[in-house]
Amino acid sequence: MTSGTMEWSRAAVKLLQGPVYSDGDRKTWNLILRFKNDLDKYFAVIGLHVVLEEDDGYAFLQQIKDAIEKGMEYEDDDLDTIPRLIRKAPLSYSISMLLVLLRQEILRFSASFDESDYPIIRKSDIIGFVQSYTKEYSDQTKFLDDIDKMIRQLISLTYLKPKTPLLSSDIPDDFEFEISPIIKNKVDVDFMNEMLLKMKTINRKIEENELLGEKIK
Repeated sequence: MTSGTMEWSRAAVKLLQGPVYSDGDRKTWNLILRFKNDLDKYFAVIGLHVVLEEDDGYAFLQQIKDAIEKGMEYEDDDLDTIPRLIRKAPLSYSISMLLVLLRQEILRFSASFDESDYPIIRKSDIIGFVQSYTKEYSDQTKFLDDIDKMIRQLISLTYLKPKTPLLSSDIPDDFEFEISPIIKNKVDVDFMNEMLLKMKTINRKIEENELLGEKIK
C-alpha cells in the first residue's frame, strides 16, 4: 500500500463513480461494510455521506444537506460554505413518470411472495406502464424509440439492470430487467403520490381534450 492510500481507498473511488451493489462488486461492497465509519468521516469533509442499505444491497454517496432534508441529524452548521459536489440533475416528466411506475412495481413485489431478489420486468411491461399514462402515439416507431431511450437512461443511472448484456441497439420486447431497490431511496412515497396525482390529472385533461375534439368534428 502506497503512502497516503487507505485500505478503503478502492471503496471511496468506486462510490465517487456511482452506486455500488452487493451483487455487482463484492470486493468493494465488503470494504464499504467494513469501513463505513471511516468512509463517512472522509466524505464529510466535502459535504457527503454514505447511504448504506445493507438489506437491499446497495450504497451510494449523498449530499449531507439533502440527507438532512430527509431527517438525518448532523452537528456541523458550516455545510452552506461547501459547494455542492453531487448536482441534482432534473429528470424529464417521462423519466420521472416511469420511475414512479417502477416504484409502484417494487411495492407490489414487496407485498407478494416472490422469492427472487429483485422484481423482474420485460420491456413489454414498461411499454404497458407508459401507455397507461400517456396519449396514443400516432407514430408508433417514435414511441418505441422513446421507450428505448428512457430504458437506456435508467440503465445508466443503475435504476434498471439488464438480466443479460444488451447486444443490439434495438431492445427486444421480451428483454428482461431487474428493478434496482435504490429507486426506493430516490423516489419517496410523498413524491410518488404527488407524481401519480399529476399523471392522473394530465391524463384526464388529455381525455377531455380528445372528447371535445370529437364533439367539434
